[in-house]
Amino acid sequence: MRIYLETDQTRGEGDLLSLVIVGAGSWSKNIVELFDLPKDILFFFDDPKTPEETKYGRPVKKQMMIPLRKLNYISTVGDPRKKRELLNDLLALYPSLNAVNLIHPTCTILPSAWIGYDVYMQPQTIVYANAKIGNHVSMCGACNIGHDSVIGDYCTLAPRTLICGNVTVGEGVFFGVGSCVLPGRKIGEGAEIGAGAVVNRDVHPNSKWAGVPIKHIGGKDPW
Repeated sequence: MRIYLETDQTRGEGDLLSLVIVGAGSWSKNIVELFDLPKDILFFFDDPKTPEETKYGRPVKKQMMIPLRKLNYISTVGDPRKKRELLNDLLALYPSLNAVNLIHPTCTILPSAWIGYDVYMQPQTIVYANAKIGNHVSMCGACNIGHDSVIGDYCTLAPRTLICGNVTVGEGVFFGVGSCVLPGRKIGEGAEIGAGAVVNRDVHPNSKWAGVPIKHIGGKDPW
């Protein structure tokens, strides 16, 4: 298993001495089991459902005692807005944390592609030539990022999301299962693309779209 430790200043492989998982929902279950993470190194940063909530025997809380060893983090929240909120809270408390990229060994990233930090990729994802993946991006299994496409910070891609070539995606966009963006399209920040949707036109920021081809279903009025 290849585990990447990465910040905006450094890139390299290293040992995980402690790991804060931002979010304690179903995505965190996937990340622990996919990467066979040792339970005793884990901390879960989230709003607990009850004061006694635990995950894998570890407490879920919004504050924690920093251990006397190197501490790293990875965000696993599906909702881009909630992810940003939790990360802002965590980094306000502990601004010197190191970000971790967890990239499953079955993923393919071409040499000319660029990957940011705090990036999580599930199995069989492919990132093609000259594509750029921003920071705090979560990608489920079998996603495809086409050549020369740009995925903004805080985006979430559900399984089998297909981004064709020369697509530009703003910050905080959510893609539903099996959604597809045709070549050259632009997706504004904060937009939501429904499951199975085919994006054949540019999408305005903070708007919601679904269907084949897409139709506006909510959020900001694009007209």
